[in-house]
Amino acid sequence: MARFSAQPPTGSAVQELEGLVRTALFKPAAVIIGGLLQRAADRIDAAYRPKAGEHRKDRESLLVQCLLGTFELRRDYYHHPVTDCGHHPVDAALGLEGSYTPGLPPACLMILN
Repeated sequence: MARFSAQPPTGSAVQELEGLVRTALFKPAAVIIGGLLQRAADRIDAAYRPKAGEHRKDRESLLVQCLLGTFELRRDYYHHPVTDCGHHPVDAALGLEGSYTPGLPPACLMILN
């Protein structure tokens, strides 16, 4: 902010300032959302009961994009060896679209892809 105040106000300086302020505000918010969703994921995984034939394989990480930034989400992966299909119960429970939260408007998803 001091650097912005010390230089002539130009369009590029305003753009840089907006980017810095956005990062300063959104990064802590993404950390908060990530922490809350990780706790929810832990509860979902603890309560999940595998379907017949499913086996818990591992805990996997996903870099999730939310409206305010990105965060890492760790969740259990289940696999059915007969059907060779697998899934992360947390993803469905939280309504994740791939690696995006449902809070991202469709227009944002088009821009991010």
